[in-house]
Amino acid sequence: MKLEIGSGRNPRPGYVHCDIRPDLPCLEYCCAADNLTVESGSMEEVLAINVLEHIEWTNIKHTLSEWVRVLKVGGRVLIHVPDISYIPKILGTEEWRVNVGVQPFNAGTDRWEYLNHYVMSTNCPYNMHRSVFDYPTLTDILGELGMGGFNRLPTDPRWLYLMGMKER
Repeated sequence: MKLEIGSGRNPRPGYVHCDIRPDLPCLEYCCAADNLTVESGSMEEVLAINVLEHIEWTNIKHTLSEWVRVLKVGGRVLIHVPDISYIPKILGTEEWRVNVGVQPFNAGTDRWEYLNHYVMSTNCPYNMHRSVFDYPTLTDILGELGMGGFNRLPTDPRWLYLMGMKER
């Protein structure tokens, strides 16, 4: 089985779905991302697209340990988050203006608003970004939890799309 965490209003086919909001369609599991009601070692894959950045940074290791817990040995995790390393690459240029009003930013026209919107997302309490990631940090945390074989998957440079495998 494959688990999609934070499936939202558009659950992906081929997965069982988990979200904290009980009103969403196609939910097999209604639970928080850091307290999965899924049997240990039961999943071949865990997919989390635009979920992890909404978890409080102090709770990231615990949350990821839950995701690893439900994976079988040899199972893989796919995580898609905004890549904080993108910001310094563009702030010294005018490239940030290209992204005004474009997902994942939807920010205003000045640099300060753009930067804060990237880090914090919106003022909606359920959509606030509470954590930031880059490739070395995310792979280090997952490595501590028994994951390895990391691969950065192709995506827009504003995003980090990571695949890893449970080794133990």
